[in-house]
Amino acid sequence: MLARTVQRAAPTLFLPLTRTLSKTAITMTKSNTDAMKPAEFLDRFGGLATHYSKYRPTYPAAMYDYLGSLTSTSTNQNKDTLAVDVGCGTGQATFELSRRYSRVLGLDGSPGQIAQANEIVGGPKNVQFAVATATDLADHVPEAAADLVTVAQAVHWFDLPRFYGAAATALRPGGHLAVWTYPIPRLTSTALQAEFDAFYEMLHAGHWWDGIIRKYVDSRYTALPFPVVDELVEVVPAPKPWTVVDAWELEHLIGFISSWSAVGNAKAAGLDPVAEWQPRFEAAWPKDANTKVLMPVTVEWDIIMRVARKKD
Repeated sequence: MLARTVQRAAPTLFLPLTRTLSKTAITMTKSNTDAMKPAEFLDRFGGLATHYSKYRPTYPAAMYDYLGSLTSTSTNQNKDTLAVDVGCGTGQATFELSRRYSRVLGLDGSPGQIAQANEIVGGPKNVQFAVATATDLADHVPEAAADLVTVAQAVHWFDLPRFYGAAATALRPGGHLAVWTYPIPRLTSTALQAEFDAFYEMLHAGHWWDGIIRKYVDSRYTALPFPVVDELVEVVPAPKPWTVVDAWELEHLIGFISSWSAVGNAKAAGLDPVAEWQPRFEAAWPKDANTKVLMPVTVEWDIIMRVARKKD
């Protein structure tokens, strides 16, 4: 536990702020930023929001407990805690963070994703959502107001230097930035895994994935430039990966891959790779020896997280 407490004014969260990020507030390291070109926001997932909400994996409670501990063991002794979930999608992580932080704001540039999040019936009262890109953070969060900024399976899409700078400004001293990803899942069926891997590689070969962005995920974020700005220092060692285990029917596999941006890109070009590949998945799927009914398949994902702390 650090000795001193940082005093701060009560955040004016949920009241839109009009302010510009100071050009001198954040110091970038040139060697890390030269290779990262700004990316204009494209709504890749708005039309996939239903599949995204229903079929993407949920994260384990132990991971959220870890995120909660980042604030409880830091310089902030104020019970009024704020977490900001950037690139929140339909709110899978946002809602869980509300169990550990007194206020949570979910931001996503996709109106379709935010609409889906707002349709959750009986959602926590301490959560609000707004349509905003990662670089719009300063318009929604006062300077030094956030205890935690999170990005779940999305930071690889961001304009990294600008986002890291905005996150550093939004965080209070001693606050944390946590980003995480999950590579493609492991399936217990060897034959089905082979078809799944072949489908994934087919999307690569067709250039339906977005270049280096997917390479960040495939590298388990080891290739991801992080945290780039001098005000943020990476927490070492990184937390050990968490493993998510689920049981899939064919519907779940089809729904999961239908939520991929690469599939959305292919469909926008008039192709339907999922429909083309579905008979191959069905043929490879384990079946009951007597009834030939498709059996549930165990699936596992590793959740890999990197964390940075803002200097005091």
